[in-house]
Parts: sequence; C-alpha cells; structure tokens
Amino acid sequence: SSCMVDIVVFMLPEILVLAQLFETHLRALCMEFADIAEVWNAAIDRQHLCGETSTDGLVRDTTTGSTDWHDVGEIEDNGHEGDGAPGSCPLQRILIGTAPPSAGPFLLGRAIAAASNSNAEVLRLLRGQLAARKALTHLWDCIARARREYQWGALHKKCPCLYLRHASCLVLFDLEGHEDHFADRHWQRAFVAASTDFVQRHVAEPKQPQLR
Repeated sequence: SSCMVDIVVFMLPEILVLAQLFETHLRALCMEFADIAEVWNAAIDRQHLCGETSTDGLVRDTTTGSTDWHDVGEIEDNGHEGDGAPGSCPLQRILIGTAPPSAGPFLLGRAIAAASNSNAEVLRLLRGQLAARKALTHLWDCIARARREYQWGALHKKCPCLYLRHASCLVLFDLEGHEDHFADRHWQRAFVAASTDFVQRHVAEPKQPQLR
C-alpha cells in the first residue's frame, strides 16, 4: 500500500571532492607530525632514562641509611623538580597512528550538523541528535566502496537513511509510523525507486566524483 514519507535530500558531490583534497593535506600534515614525533620522542625517552637513573641512585643511598639531602637538592636544582619524584618529567611522547584519520566522516558529520542547525526539518528527522561517529564512518566506507545502486544506513538508531550512488545523494526519511512497511522488501524497493525519481525530477544531475 502507498503512504507518504517525509524525506530530506543531501547532495554529496562537493563533499566527496572536498574530502579527497582534505585527506591529501591531512596525509602531508601527519607526515610532518611523524618527523616531529621522531625527534621529540627520542628526547623524552632520554629524559625518562636520566630520571630513572637519578631516582635509582637515591634509593640505593636510602637503603644504606646515608641519604644525602644536599644531593637531592642538587638534582632538583638541575631542573628535575616537579611531581615530587626527583628526575620525573611530565612531558609525554607524541603518539602517531599508523594511518591518518579519514576526512570523509568528519566532513559529512559537520555538513549534517550545519544543516540541522539551519533547517528545522533536518533537525526533526535527526530527532535533535548528532550523527553517531561510528555510523558516519560505516556510511562513508559504504559510499567510498559503493557498487550497488543504493545502500541503506542510519545516522543513529532513530534516523535511517538511504544512499543513492548514481545521484551521489543521501536521503533521510521519517520512519515513524511506517515500521511495518519498511520491513517489507517490496516496499523498500518501491521507496528506492520513488526516491530516485524524486531526485531526478527535482535536483540537477550531479557530476559523478570518483573516490580514490
């Protein structure tokens, strides 16, 4: 049976292109961070090693009952004061991941959040919630590797969505009151066809960007 379903369409071509450019710069930035981390971490490791050596020396003196408070003062004066333990260094190593973070989920999430702030219907379909980070990552991965003409997804538990590959768009829809229809595969296919027809009729044909 037919029914009316409220939808919002996000056109994604510009975000797909921007994500490619953003990730190129992000990879270059991460390489620079890695070079900085190599030098920084070596210095921190050396500092920690010196601190451990100094602390071990004090412990040995204490166990023999001949702690020299003058030596402790000298250690602190040499720049090793801080956490109450002579030689301790509060500075931490720089941790660099094996791969730079993906720009796609970040940009998609910011775009959806901006639309939610400026459009009451988007806010309503999102139920006033932000898109979940894991959901954005999974959705972007599906978009980047899309081979089917469409892909079902969700921005969070209460906000289902549909990605149409040919039109490079994301369709948000209100499932409330239509749960029984949505469970029917025939209704799902009809919804995909109706959404595709709506986009083709009301939205200009986008240029298909290629994700790499």
